[in-house]
Formats: sequence, C-alpha cells, structure tokens
Amino acid sequence: MEFNPLETSARDIAFIVFKRKWSLLIIVAVTMVSTAFWIWFIRRDVYQVAAKVLVKIGHEQAAASTVGGPPIMITGERLQDVNSEVEILKSADLLAQLVDHFGLDKPRPPDPPPAGFLPRLRYHIREAMRRVREWRDEQFIRLGLRERLSPRELAIYELQQGLVVAAERNSTVITAQLLSPWRRDAGAFLNTLLDFYQAFRLKVYHDRSAVVFFRGEVDRASESLRSAEDEMRRFEKAWDISAIERQREVLLSELSGWGRQLSEAEIALEEALAKTRRFDAEMKSSDPNLAAVGAFAPNSFPDTLLQQLAALEREREMLRMTELDAGPRIQNNRSQFKAVLGMLGANLRATLAEKQSVFQAHRQALAACQAKLRSLQEKETEWGAIKRRIRILEENYLLYRRKLEDTTAAAAMEQKRIGNVVVIAHAVDPVVPVGTRKMTLLGLALMAGVFTALAWAAVAEFFDNRVYSAEALEQRLGAPVLGVVPAARPRRWSRKRPYASGE
Repeated sequence: MEFNPLETSARDIAFIVFKRKWSLLIIVAVTMVSTAFWIWFIRRDVYQVAAKVLVKIGHEQAAASTVGGPPIMITGERLQDVNSEVEILKSADLLAQLVDHFGLDKPRPPDPPPAGFLPRLRYHIREAMRRVREWRDEQFIRLGLRERLSPRELAIYELQQGLVVAAERNSTVITAQLLSPWRRDAGAFLNTLLDFYQAFRLKVYHDRSAVVFFRGEVDRASESLRSAEDEMRRFEKAWDISAIERQREVLLSELSGWGRQLSEAEIALEEALAKTRRFDAEMKSSDPNLAAVGAFAPNSFPDTLLQQLAALEREREMLRMTELDAGPRIQNNRSQFKAVLGMLGANLRATLAEKQSVFQAHRQALAACQAKLRSLQEKETEWGAIKRRIRILEENYLLYRRKLEDTTAAAAMEQKRIGNVVVIAHAVDPVVPVGTRKMTLLGLALMAGVFTALAWAAVAEFFDNRVYSAEALEQRLGAPVLGVVPAARPRRWSRKRPYASGE
C-alpha cells in the first residue's frame, strides 16, 4: 500500500496506526521514560530568590570633608545613580566576599543517602551523573577545550551566571534575583550579599583616609597647643606673670603705697634727725635745755624720759635753795639727770637709726616695685606673642576637631549602614523550583512523543511498498482479485516476509 496523504482516508490512517501500533507505543513510551528519567534523576532543580532595593539620595553622595567650608550640594533623582548601584551590586568583589563568607569554594561534605528505595536510587543516579560530568569536564580540560578554574573562581563564575540585577522601569527600585541549587538558605545568600553590598558601596563613596588624616591633624594641633601652653606656663612662672592687666593694677597700687610710705618714712626720718641734732646741740651747752629738742608722742618712752628730766631739774633747783652744789643730794640728782639724759640720747639715736632703716627699706621696696613694673612691661610683649600663638593654635585645633567629628560621624553612619539604599523586600527561601513544572514537561514530552511517532509512521508508510490487503493488490495490479487464501500463522522466528507486488 503506497501512502499518499491526499488520497488517504480516515480508515487508512486507522489501519496504519493499528498496523504500526507497537512501534508507535514504543516511541511514545521511550520518550516518556527518557523524559521522566531526565526530570527525576538527571535534571537539577534550580531555585530563584528575589529582593528589592530602593535607591534614594543619601549622605554618601555628598562631597568629602575638606579643610574649607561646606560645599554647595545639588541633589536629585538621576537614572545614572540607579545604574551605578546596579553595577556595584554585580561587582565580582562582592561575590568573592559571599564565597569567602559561606565557604562556597570549600568541598562540601556529601549528603547522606536518603531513606526509601526511590529516593536512594535517585541519590545514587545523581551522584553517578555528577561524576560523569566531572570526568567529561576533566577530559575537555586535558584536550585544551576548556581552561581549568580554581574552586573559588568556579564559585564566583556560577554566582555571576546566577545573579540577575536590573532596575525597574520608571522607578528607583532595583530588583536582584539569584539562582541557587539549594532551596534552604537561598534567601540567606541573597540577603548576605545585600549586606555586603551596603557596606561595600559606602566604602566606594567615602574614603576612610579622611578620618585618619583629620585625626592626625588633631593630634598634631593638640601637641602644638599643649607645647605652647606649657611654654606660656613656664614663662609666667619664671617671670611671675598671671594676669597682666590685674598684675599691672596691683603693681601700680603697690607702687603708690610704697611711695606714700616712703614719703612718710622720709618725714619721720627728717624729724628724728632734727631732734637728734637739737639734742646734740643742747648737750654741748653747759646748761642744756631739753625742751628745745621737741615734742614727742604722749606716754611714749622719750616723753616719759623728758618728764623725768624735768622733775629732776625741778628737784635740783629746789635743793639749791637748801644745799650747795657740792652737796650729796645735788650730786645724786645730777647723776640721775645724766643717766636719764643718756637714755634719752640713746633713744633718739636708736629712733634715728630705725627711721633710717625704715626709710631705706621703703626706698628699696619702691625701687623693686618699679623694677618689677618695668620688667612686666618688657615681658608683656613677649607674653602677648605667646598668647596670640596659642590662640591661633587653638583655632586650628578646633577646626580640625570639628572636621574630625564630621568625618567620624560619617564613618559611624557607614558602620551602621545609614545610606541612600534601603532594602524594601528581603529575600525569602523559595518553595518550588523555578522553571517549567514537571507535569508540564511530561505533557510536552507526551506531545513530542506522539508527534514523533506519527511522523515516524508517516515516513515509514511512505517508504513501505509491501501489500497488506486485496484492495491494495487490485489497485497495484489493475486486475480483480478472484479469492483470498488464508494462510496459517507461522511462528514468530520462522515467519516469512509478505510478498510484495510483482513478486
């Protein structure tokens, strides 16, 4: 029977299907079994996790801290910022950190075989297929068709192939998707990658050397300020300087007081010197008149001596009325008078010496105060220069201190990951693997098997020239068939091929 699609009826098609039923069933069965074996034993499930990141304007896009004033910032939502964040998130350095953190380049201990016949069979078949793939890759490497990669490079490459980062259209939201062969902890991989990304991007925007620089400048400025303050303390201690204005006022007050005391001491000295001179002049006369010496303070020692001398002189004059000058009582009176007079002279000279000593002491004190005032005025210029230098150093120290606080605050914000990136949707472990479902694949395999079987039947029927019916024989010979002789069904191993037309 020759197969002609334009002249083939439904009966013919049913006849062909029935005739080749076993081959069709074998093709469909092989397709389904192969597909099922590939799905359950060879195909590796891949799980997909996703996370979303919102990009907004943050402090790390500001200019770095400088010695000058704060810069003028103009911020806004720009598409290039989002694209930059996408490229940073896909950085190989971040993936390397993820590999090192989870030890993905280290050999994993083999999983124990599961319980149950089918799971155990599936486990051993997959292990065998894994060894076959490793052997295949090794052969490719030996033939030079593939380059050998280290476990770390291979892990980074697989992460690069499984990571998909894209910006959502008309928004500043970034979607990160990661393909993982493990269902559990797949979300932890992506969340950890986002943590590394937030820390890494802040290092990209901010250089921590600014903190080190300003801390060094603060230390140097502090040391210079401390040295200048120590120098000022030594200078003030050496020259006895505390507060120039107050000290000048005190010295001027002391100078005025010493001048006044010196004037009083000079007057007292002149008075004592005059009394001593008058006393000496009276002592040269034969009959001294001690009243000419001058007055003394009431109840003082010289005043008492003068009163005693006056009493002795009155007593002597009264004795002269009854006795001679050579009499014993008058001589005794004269002896007492002379002794008291010596005491008065000694007191006057002692008082004179005392006044002179006081005068000299006041004059020396006045000179010392004047010298101290002149020295203070001379050192005031040098003290003012040191003070101005301290003020300048203090201003520098405060400036660098303020800059250090700014950069330290920025570094603290980096440590706390306060930036312009916010994770608005964290990754969670997936429930089902990504890709086409197993039943869908089986349905597609069934359809493919059926189409393949039908195609094979059509091709086989097209090239098959054997005769299977009387109608086909009449059509082939152009003569009617007179009768059909049934033949006994031979055994399978001795069955002969049917006769074709023309045989």
